[in-house]
Amino acid sequence: MNHRTADPFDRWLEAATAGLCASAVARIRDEMRPHYEDAVDHLEPEGLARDEAEKIALQQLGDARKARRGFKRSNLTAVEHRKLAGLAKLPGLPFRLSGWSYAVLASPFLISLVLVAIVGAFSDDFQAFYIATFILAGLFSIPLILYTGLMPIALPIRYGRPRLGIAISVFFWTLCLSASIPMVLLKARGVSSGVLVPIYSLFLMLRMLVCDLILLRKLARIPTTELTKRPF
Repeated sequence: MNHRTADPFDRWLEAATAGLCASAVARIRDEMRPHYEDAVDHLEPEGLARDEAEKIALQQLGDARKARRGFKRSNLTAVEHRKLAGLAKLPGLPFRLSGWSYAVLASPFLISLVLVAIVGAFSDDFQAFYIATFILAGLFSIPLILYTGLMPIALPIRYGRPRLGIAISVFFWTLCLSASIPMVLLKARGVSSGVLVPIYSLFLMLRMLVCDLILLRKLARIPTTELTKRPF
């Protein structure tokens, strides 16, 4: 944005809504601009120049940095909106992929099938055949488990119930933490470098839980009628 020619209110709005999603910025603009314009229209008849009236009107809106902190507590950031939008699109994702996308996704399975066929045809070692079959099953099941595991979270968001979806996510991460903390404590008794991996995983789960709790708190402040209209 060109700050030399931009409207003073637009400059204030850009600073006050930095990092918010586009729908939140549009809503805040619609709410705040009438107050700003009413203040300018009220000050101009008192003999103030247009520039001076706009300056005072901006001061009445308050500091943009303080306003941004307040807006972020009750509005979705761009990152949070992308998360919700991505989850909302997840249930229909397999039906929107192109042929090349399916080919890329299927390539590990096809390679594994070839390896299983080669091992079965040219090796008398059944253990090697079982290992190859196990690898194939793992490659097939892991993406499927991840996809189906996200459905209880993604489906409510897709159908206009993001609070329910994120609440389920909060419950999931809480269960994961509850199950992981005792294991980390038991492993920490050995005081070895191997404990760093579970501690890092514990940190990631805690981070996800905190982010979802913050998001759930924001969604609780948004009217239900507005949530159902959001283009997630």
